[in-house]
Amino acid sequence: EHGSIFDRSLCMKIFMRIFFSFVLLFTLAGCFELIEDTTIHKDGSGVYKLTLNMSASQTRLNSVMALDSIDGKKVPSSSEIRKEVDDFVNRMNQTEGVSNATGVLSTEDWILKFSCSFDSLTALKNAISSATQKWNKGKKEDDDLDQITIRFSNNIYSRHLSSKMDGKFKNKVQEDEDYGKLADGKCVFIQRFDQTIKSSSNANVRIAKNQKASMLMITPIQIIKDPTILDYNVVLRP
Repeated sequence: EHGSIFDRSLCMKIFMRIFFSFVLLFTLAGCFELIEDTTIHKDGSGVYKLTLNMSASQTRLNSVMALDSIDGKKVPSSSEIRKEVDDFVNRMNQTEGVSNATGVLSTEDWILKFSCSFDSLTALKNAISSATQKWNKGKKEDDDLDQITIRFSNNIYSRHLSSKMDGKFKNKVQEDEDYGKLADGKCVFIQRFDQTIKSSSNANVRIAKNQKASMLMITPIQIIKDPTILDYNVVLRP
């Protein structure tokens, strides 16, 4: 029961998986809600917020936490996981281009909330890359964020994440006993702008009535089947 992908992924690297390698999140729980909410001002600065709600998998997570180890690897305690969140937040606040970082993980209902201000999306990406190096030792190729694009330039917001979903990983997830449960999960990606939106390159992206916000709401199953659904541009009017 405890040998699935879900169980093996409950370790300190969870937080690296959360912030940019979204496609790898699906190994964490059978049912979850991920909400990424990014405000981007005309000068490229903004606020990044992320909420990961795994309360629907609370029973399973608690059963994993009750174990001493999984496949020979120590299962961290609740206090150790919370300390990792605190350490990550501190490293983010010490990185140039990012400020006001806060993060709280409730291990009672398994809800993680993170937010920070950034000078640019490039600064945000670099800060996360730097702050997560602690968990990437010996796995530079696998966890390298260079393949991920998230930026705002010339009134165009761009995000391209699908390159992190390789065929080997897709097959591993699809073979997992909990794969079917991913249909109950929800991933929401929201972008808010000062300017009005002219168009989006992805037909799945919804535009708000005031034309100043875009949203992509999908299930993990959709991403596993077609990772390119994560890739899109939002073009703004000058």
